[in-house]
Amino acid sequence: MFLIACAAPLHADDFSPSWRWNAFASQGAIHTSDNNFFGRSDDSVSTEFRELGLLLGAEPLQDLQLSAQFLSREAGEVDETDFQVDYAFATYDFYAGVDALFGIKAGRIRAPVGFYNETRDVAHTRPSILLPQSVYPERLRDLTFSRDGVQLFGSYQFGLSSLNLDLSYAELNISGDDYPELVGIDSLPGEVETPYAPMARLIYDWDLGRARLGVTYADFSATYKPIPGQELDISFDYWVLSAEYNAARWSLIAEYSTFDSNLEDIGNLNALLGGSMPMDPAALEGYGGLSGYDSADLAELGALAGGNLRYSTKGFGYYIQGVYRITPAWDAFLRWDVTYSDEEDRDNPFLYTKDVTTGVGWRLDSNWLMRAEWHVIEGNSILSTRENRPQDLKKYWQMVLFQISYRI
Repeated sequence: MFLIACAAPLHADDFSPSWRWNAFASQGAIHTSDNNFFGRSDDSVSTEFRELGLLLGAEPLQDLQLSAQFLSREAGEVDETDFQVDYAFATYDFYAGVDALFGIKAGRIRAPVGFYNETRDVAHTRPSILLPQSVYPERLRDLTFSRDGVQLFGSYQFGLSSLNLDLSYAELNISGDDYPELVGIDSLPGEVETPYAPMARLIYDWDLGRARLGVTYADFSATYKPIPGQELDISFDYWVLSAEYNAARWSLIAEYSTFDSNLEDIGNLNALLGGSMPMDPAALEGYGGLSGYDSADLAELGALAGGNLRYSTKGFGYYIQGVYRITPAWDAFLRWDVTYSDEEDRDNPFLYTKDVTTGVGWRLDSNWLMRAEWHVIEGNSILSTRENRPQDLKKYWQMVLFQISYRI
C-alpha cells in the first residue's frame, strides 16, 4: 500500500494543466485444494499476488500525447517485478475530424489483444480477479502485454457505431524469466533475438457499445542462437475472435483463441548439439532448477529438446462469460473457460485446462473494489513450472481468490 500512501496527498491540480496521473493498487489472497498458483497456495493461503501502478500522461502539443505506466507486480514465482516501465509511448494524431481519428504511437506500446489485454493490470477494468486463461494466460503476461515499436491506429464513427483498427509493427519483449514457461528450463545458452513482427486488431462497436465484435492477429517470432554460427527459427501465430453484448443489467462475453507454433528447429537441437539420449519424462524432477549452462552442458540441452519440448503444435481455447449487475455496486459472473495446448492430444491433463468460475464484485465507491471468485478446475496447462513439479500435479483441483483494489 506504499503507492497509495504516497499518491493520496496529491491531486491532479498540483500538476500543470497538460499533465494527468492515476494510480492503482491491489492485494490478493489465493487458496488451492491442490497445486500451487501464485505462491504456495496448496492447502494454504498465498498473499503473493499484488499490483502497484502509476500512470502518467502529458499533452505538450495539441496533437501529441505522452503516456507511461510504471508497475510493480508480484505473482508468486511467476512474476516478482519491482517498479519497471511497463509501457511508455508517444501518440500523435495526424487527423482528427468529426467522424474519424487517425494517428501513430511509438515506443513501448501496449499489445492490442482481444478486449482486455491493454488494461489487464487495473482491477477496475477487468470483469474478474483472473482474466480467462484461454486468452490471457497469466504465466505469459510479460511476454504478451507490451512491445517496442510503432502502431498505427484509426477509428471511424458512423451513426451510433464505429470501427476501430490497430496495426502494430514491433519487437517482442522476451527475457530469461520467460524461458521456464516456453521451454521448461530456467536458462538457455546462447542468445535469443526477436525481430520486428506484425500485430493487428479490428473492433466493430455497434449502438454505442451495446455489442462489440473483434478479431486480433499476432505474430510472436524469435531467432535462437545456441552456439556461434547456428540460428534456429521459432514462430508462433496467434488469433483471437471476440464478441460482447451489453444490456442494462447483464453482459455476455465470449472469446476464442487459436495458435500455431513451429519449433521444429528447436527439436533439431538434439542432433545439432550431439544429444542422443532423450530424457525420460519420469526423470523431470529437479531439471527446472538448471542454470548456468556451459559448453559441456549443450548435449544435455539437446537431450531436453529431444525429449520434452513439443514442436509444431496447434492449440485453441475459448471462454463464455455472463455478468449480471445486481445493483450499481454489486455484480456477479459465471464463466466456462477451456484451453487445449495441443488439439491432437486432448486427454493429457498437462496440456489442457477446463475451468468453471463464479464470482462476485462489490464497488464500495468509485475508488474501492472488492472481489471474490471460486474456480473448479480439471487439468494443469495454466500452471507454472516455476511453482509446480510435474510429478506432483493433481488433475482435479479448486481455487478460491479474494482481492481488494484501490485506484486514484
